[in-house]
Order: sequence, then structure tokens, then C-alpha cells
Amino acid sequence: MVSCVSVSDPTFLENDFTIISLPDARPDRAFPLNEGTYIRFSTGAGISYTSPQFTIGLSVPQINQTKIYESAEADHAHFERHYLLFSSVNFRLNYKWKLIPTVLVRYTSGVPASFDITSRLVYRDIVQFGIFYRQHESFGGLLSFKVNKYLQLAYSYDYPTSSRSALTNGTHELTLFNNIKIYNKRIRSPRHF
Repeated sequence: MVSCVSVSDPTFLENDFTIISLPDARPDRAFPLNEGTYIRFSTGAGISYTSPQFTIGLSVPQINQTKIYESAEADHAHFERHYLLFSSVNFRLNYKWKLIPTVLVRYTSGVPASFDITSRLVYRDIVQFGIFYRQHESFGGLLSFKVNKYLQLAYSYDYPTSSRSALTNGTHELTLFNNIKIYNKRIRSPRHF
């Protein structure tokens, strides 16, 4: 199955950089002197190939590199275009268990490429246990439970290994997935990985 997605979504931005004070009282060129609320639109696209055993895809969010702000006092800022290449393989260990390793490679102009590696152990397509590693950033674990065919609850913990580790003890994330029933039989979600 090949799928292609194109999205245009609004991004709401609000800033008030006047609350930042520097020791020498000079304005920092990295921040605009004006404040305000902005609505910016961005477009992204992706394509993926999915089979019962394998998925590979490429996506490019922020194709149009939306400007966040632009002023005479500061350099302009914009969302940088990212290139994301991902792949996963479904290894059936027996009739109850599957192992699903996943790789995500990220590239952004001006920044070294980075990768994420995840490995999930799935029991009867109901419970998932996993570990992950984000290059030079963090590692963690995840747990997911499928309540029914439309609802899934997931928890993950992310522990930083970069210089941020001095600032935080990690992050906890709870996610609730809700698959809405689509009556068109020809549409199938490739998220079975």
C-alpha cells in the first residue's frame, strides 16, 4: 500500500520579548522588539509504502518554511525544512509475539543528521513494550495497551543524555489514540506498525 499526505495547518504564535532583561540593557538582536500574536500556515507532504511486514517512508514538514517574525531590529526567524526518512520491519516471533524495530533519520539544513532507534515487543496486538534511543539526546521506554479496536492508551518516559540532563529528570508522556471508523472500505490506515 502506498500513501501520500499533504497537510496545511495553522500555527499560532504569541511573543512578548519585552519581559527579557539583559545585564547590559542592550536589546538582543535574536529577539524582535515588537510583540504580538501571529497565525502562520505551513504545508508538509509525505509518502510511504506499507506491507504487512515492512514500512518505509519520507516526509517533509514545513515545505514552505513559514516565517515566524521579521523586523528591522532583529534577524527574521522561520521554521526550517526537515527531511524525515523512516522504516520499520515486523518480525513475527510466534503466533502471540511480534518484534518491531524502527529507525527514523532526520536532516535539517545547517544541523548534522540524527537518528532515532526504537524496538517494540508486541503481545497479541494488544500490549506493547518498547525501548528507544535518540542520538545524542535521550533514551527511554514505552508501554501501550489497546483497550478496543478504536481506543489505545500509551505511556512513555524520556530520559535526557545531553546537557539538558542537568535541567530535567526526564519527561513523562500519556497518549490516548482514538481511531475513528471510516465507512469507505478502500481506505486503510498504515499505522498498524
